[in-house]
Amino acid sequence: LGRVCVSVDIDRQHFMPWGTPEEMKEHVREIYRVMEGARGGVWVKMDVYPDTPMANIQAFMATGRAWQRSAEIAETAVADGAAC
Repeated sequence: LGRVCVSVDIDRQHFMPWGTPEEMKEHVREIYRVMEGARGGVWVKMDVYPDTPMANIQAFMATGRAWQRSAEIAETAVADGAAC
């Protein structure tokens, strides 16, 4: 079976300019939970506009890095035979 990677853009009309950093984090986590799977992946991106608060940009980046680290740990566990 092949792999698929889906490109997902962050909601630029609500979460980017008006959402709180916590809402941004939850939005990004939900995208990863729904879209990412063992046979494919998701590329979450956001375009930054002048009205985007720096705290939301930082929340986006931190959540993506945390998700990547947890995915790398899970992938290592599968490769080592610790998970199915």
